[in-house]
This record gives sequence, C-alpha cells and structure tokens, in this order.
Amino acid sequence: MKDVKETMSAATGEFVSPGPVNMDVPRPGSATRLSGEDLALLTQWAQKACQLPAVREDLVRRVKAEIAAGTYETPERLEMTVQRLMEDLL
Repeated sequence: MKDVKETMSAATGEFVSPGPVNMDVPRPGSATRLSGEDLALLTQWAQKACQLPAVREDLVRRVKAEIAAGTYETPERLEMTVQRLMEDLL
C-alpha cells in the first residue's frame, strides 16, 4: 500500500496532510469502493487537473532543441531573468 502524505487544498492551493490514503491498484475486473473522504480527495485532484494549462508541445520541443544546441541561454535572456528576479525581490 502506498500512502499519500500531502494533498493540495482546493481553497488555498497549499499542500495539507489529510493522513494516509489507500492508493492500492485494484486488480482488473475487481470492484473498488472509495470512502467518502477518498472520493472527495479524488474530486479535488480532478478539479485541479482541469484547471492546469495545456502543454504547448511545440514550445517544449523548441526549447529542448535550443538547450541541446547550446543556444537557449543568451546574454539577453540571462539579463532579463536577473532583472525580473530583482524586481520580485525588491
């Protein structure tokens, strides 16, 4: 049995510890009954997953190719990153 130690609160978006949740994988063809608490947790996870943005596969492929070619980190990008970090910190 695997235990999930932390879950995301739907209200705050922070991780909370509800206690262990039974994550055993049922055998094919077997019936599975979820407790009310497990069903509520599963519902929260499903709702949060629906709010996630779609993966932009074209962008991921392009960035991976730039990293592999050594062209992703340019002086301009590094300068922009440093400026944004400084703005966030100040």
